[in-house]
Amino acid sequence: MKEEKFIILGSEEFLMTYKALGLEGVIVQESEELEEIINTYSRQDYNLFFVEETLGSKIYSRLNQYEEKGKNIILIGGTTSSDFTLKKLKQLVERLVGVDLFKEEDHDKG
Repeated sequence: MKEEKFIILGSEEFLMTYKALGLEGVIVQESEELEEIINTYSRQDYNLFFVEETLGSKIYSRLNQYEEKGKNIILIGGTTSSDFTLKKLKQLVERLVGVDLFKEEDHDKG
């Protein structure tokens, strides 16, 4: 069975907590570097990437193409207060399970 490999990509500050937990990470300064880094690590059998939101949101459409090919799963999380990460998580869950688990129900209807 093939081992799943996971890596975190982001600024030094973003990686500090994860590295303290013993997780592997790569410092990325600019969003333009992400695609090259993901390509490099994909060739080394990494298939799950956790990308800092401030970097990943800038090239979201390109990152989404990796997922559509079914090769990698790219999670985007971060330190900002925007709802970009929640929207990305919602999209990923819906793709994986086929149902919008985050759908808000209209509780006012009787």
